[in-house]
Parts: sequence; C-alpha cells; structure tokens
Amino acid sequence: MDKAIKFLHLVGMALFLGSIAVFTLISELIKDSTLPDLAFGRAITSSGIAYITLPGLWLVVASGLFMVLRGRGLSEAWLKLKLALAFLIVLNAHFIIVPAANRALAAATASVEAGSLSPVFRKALLTESAAGGINVAMALAAMIAGVVKFRRKRQKDTETPK
Repeated sequence: MDKAIKFLHLVGMALFLGSIAVFTLISELIKDSTLPDLAFGRAITSSGIAYITLPGLWLVVASGLFMVLRGRGLSEAWLKLKLALAFLIVLNAHFIIVPAANRALAAATASVEAGSLSPVFRKALLTESAAGGINVAMALAAMIAGVVKFRRKRQKDTETPK
C-alpha cells in the first residue's frame, strides 16, 4: 500500500508540474498570435488548471498527508517544511492563480469581441505568471526537502571520535 501511495504522490507531482510546463509553452506560443488564438490558448490553460493542475496538486497533498499519518508523523523538520510549503501552494493556487487565470481568459475573450487586447489581460497574465513561478519554486523546494531529508544534528552526531 505504501508503494501505491508513493506512486500516486509522484503522479500528482507529474500532473502538477507537467501541466505548468505545458501552460508555459502555450503562453510562449500564443504571445504574438491573433486575438482568437490568444483566447483559445487561455481557454486551454484555464481548463487545464481546473482539470489537471489542481487535481494533481490535491493528489500530492492527499497522498503526502496519508504518508505522514502512516509514517513518522510530523516529527521531522523536513516534513514540517513540506507541509507548510504545500499549504502555501494550495492557498496561492486557489486564491491568486485561479482567479488571475479566469480574469486573463475573460479579458482575452473580451479582446476578441472588442478587436484589441484589453489592458486587464496583461495584468492578469502577469499575476498568474508570477504566482505560478512562486508555486513552482515552492514545489521544487518541497521536493528537495523530501530528497535531502535534512535533520537537526544531535549532540551525539556532532561529537568527533577520540
């Protein structure tokens, strides 16, 4: 069962980070394109966030919590760091990134109808991109903490043999 949960944890990370990489590519490909292409790219990104990125994030969080509860609990500093980062990532995703992505999609759609790019679009895209970059950095920090598994050195560990 532990291997299945760890597998789900890795699948969640792949969905979460992989979808962000794809959305970054889509944004780069459509940045100088027509307004209908821009709106279509934003529709893909907004749908992907809702149906790939967020479910992947929640799969990571749920499987991670399950592993913590079945394992050593929160006795290790690296686990506390991972939990804190996961909490911040979830808050950032739901309260900053998703609303910004929705504003960018609405502005891109309105821009098609108006025939010119709305200034709201650039602001929403910048907010989404900056907050998304922060989430990626926090996710990478959590991954590093999970790999390195840093621990406080005990007095016994720091003493040199005579």
